[in-house]
Amino acid sequence: MQVGIVGLPQSGKTTLFKAATRGKVQSGGKHDLSRGIAKIDDARLNLLSEIHDSQKTTSAEVLYLDSPPLKEGFGKHVGIEGDLLAHLQACDELVIVTREFINDSVAHIHETLDPARDVVEFLMDLSFVDQGILERRLSKLNDSLKSTKTKDKEPIIKEQELLNRISASLNEGKLAYQAINTAQEAKSIKGFGLLTTKPLIVAANIDESSILSSSDIENEISQAIGNNTKVISICAKLEAELSEMNPEDEMEFRSELNIEESGINRLVSASYESLGLITFFTTGPDETRAWSIKNGTEAQVAAGQIHSDIQRGFIRAEIISYEALIESGNESKARTNGLLRQEGKNYTMRDGDVVNFLFNV
Repeated sequence: MQVGIVGLPQSGKTTLFKAATRGKVQSGGKHDLSRGIAKIDDARLNLLSEIHDSQKTTSAEVLYLDSPPLKEGFGKHVGIEGDLLAHLQACDELVIVTREFINDSVAHIHETLDPARDVVEFLMDLSFVDQGILERRLSKLNDSLKSTKTKDKEPIIKEQELLNRISASLNEGKLAYQAINTAQEAKSIKGFGLLTTKPLIVAANIDESSILSSSDIENEISQAIGNNTKVISICAKLEAELSEMNPEDEMEFRSELNIEESGINRLVSASYESLGLITFFTTGPDETRAWSIKNGTEAQVAAGQIHSDIQRGFIRAEIISYEALIESGNESKARTNGLLRQEGKNYTMRDGDVVNFLFNV
């Protein structure tokens, strides 16, 4: 999963990026990107590791990309193009950071603080880019119709109808995904790189003093956006500071501040949900590991997450739910109780499945 963190200048997106990746950042490279891995906190993983006394515990991961800054002119940004556009098109999901925090030493691009306005503006930028992509594609389709025989025109006309519908939706202030009605339509335009077909999450970058009123801030921004985009409030500065602490000190500090859950964990959970991801586990004395897959993935394809040889030589999967394994205490008792199942390659994986893949190559 590759998630792009974007936002207007001075919104704190880089601070959020560093908090999410706990400062473990690889800077530079193509498009001047910063890349970092965020470990997904999952309490189930640690319990499984304890049961097997595993030598190694490996979390599922999210690759976060901190986007290059938007170009500016006369004090205002001029949009998304070139390398930045290519970068955003390669992402599976976008997190739009909007500034809610007050800091007189950090100038706001619009001079006034209005997080909902900034999100709407950024969504308009994304929509404007998508309109340009649609216009270029529609122009090519029009040219194709002129040189195509009548009997071969139907697919071109159908694509025109779909693209015109999406374009009309964008003109109405909606996002591209809101005009797509079927999985087949989504598949047919996937290669165009439309930005507003991607899952979007808004991260409201708040002050530490606003933590207790974060729900009100989220609701206000959600109402202003007017669509189903998920809004998460995060104090990026605080999260970045906490990310530099050892886990014990971090937990103690969160307890003192009455913060039950990390804003970063909320962000990752929201990403999982919007991308339709679930987690399965492999566990044993050597290693306990969490794996991310799309909801609806079949067992043989899931095996390929571990190694292509396991997918190619798949025989069957021994599976038990996380809850059943914890209740039983170990696999031996679970097998005795008939809770360890044998599943074939077409079995649809479920969140929390603990799996042993049997294969032969």
